[in-house]
Amino acid sequence: MLVPSLPILLLSLPLLSLPVHGSSLLQGGDLQSFDGETDGLVASPVWNPNLRPDARGFLGTPFGPVLDLGHVRFSIDHKRTQLGDLRDGTSTVSTEEALAGDYERVPTGGWTGATHLRSEFGLSENATIRLDIPFETRRIAYQFDDGSTQRFTAQGLADIRFQGSVELSFRDQERAELTLGMRVPTGSTRERESDVPGTVPNPRLPYFQQLGGGTYALEPALYWTHWGSEWSLGSGVQASLPMGTNDQGWSLGDAYGFQAWAARRMDAFRAVVVGIEYQSQGKIDGADGELDPLFDPSQDGDHVGGQVLSVNAGLHMVVEAGNHLAVEIGVPAWQDLNGPQTGEDFHFRVGWWLSF
Repeated sequence: MLVPSLPILLLSLPLLSLPVHGSSLLQGGDLQSFDGETDGLVASPVWNPNLRPDARGFLGTPFGPVLDLGHVRFSIDHKRTQLGDLRDGTSTVSTEEALAGDYERVPTGGWTGATHLRSEFGLSENATIRLDIPFETRRIAYQFDDGSTQRFTAQGLADIRFQGSVELSFRDQERAELTLGMRVPTGSTRERESDVPGTVPNPRLPYFQQLGGGTYALEPALYWTHWGSEWSLGSGVQASLPMGTNDQGWSLGDAYGFQAWAARRMDAFRAVVVGIEYQSQGKIDGADGELDPLFDPSQDGDHVGGQVLSVNAGLHMVVEAGNHLAVEIGVPAWQDLNGPQTGEDFHFRVGWWLSF
């Protein structure tokens, strides 16, 4: 299955051409119009943050504010991560140094892509249910101790997520939201080097290139956002806690995330967002009996995961008919990886969502 990253870029082109000045936005009957000189709300029977360009933080925080009763939001976003040099802890490791450690093969770089299709529905004035369907591509290059190289690609459906969110506090310009989610093991944990039937031998790909975790996972999260007339601030914390072990005898380690951002509205329809994003991924629990940790460090569960602190910046836009468009880029400021494994060079995200 091809990951639909190209349609996202094509979709963004007509959105960029839509008029954004002197417009009114209508969502579920709540009219908010903007004064072209002050870029402030001049008529707002019901204040609604979903109509602002800074309605949400980074695309890394998967959803925007809780929807009103009966309202719907559809979104699609894509993240591309470029992988670079091998890293062990906070240090860079050369390919030659890694192969000198008696490994026969080591990863040397590559990229990953994740496209998320999301839908949300407002169950009440302060509760929303959500569905997240991700498709992923993981393409990694490897070098052998004899100097030869290979590239392997895994792509397809990853683990689907179901979520429910409730607002813990509700004030016009400040929201706190508690989310409880469940990750469902729909992604494959049996990806192999070749997808051609009958290929012999056909070794299983390392843990990092598997599309799913193979187990259910409990995923709580908490978000807080404050909107001012020109600035908004927000933060979020998340956890992913796998339950049990998959059929291959392993499970992903616990994962934790934190984001903090500030957004400055350029006008009523555009906002610049900057901030930090921290991700921590635990080592693999258990082991896949088909993988050899002495052959390749990426086949060793102890060489999976680590901590990454990124600095992100982006442009968020709102156009007519409830359309939002966002483009972001991020670079790691600090990495502490359970290496040797490939580190991140940079990532970018593009997203679109429609609320009505």
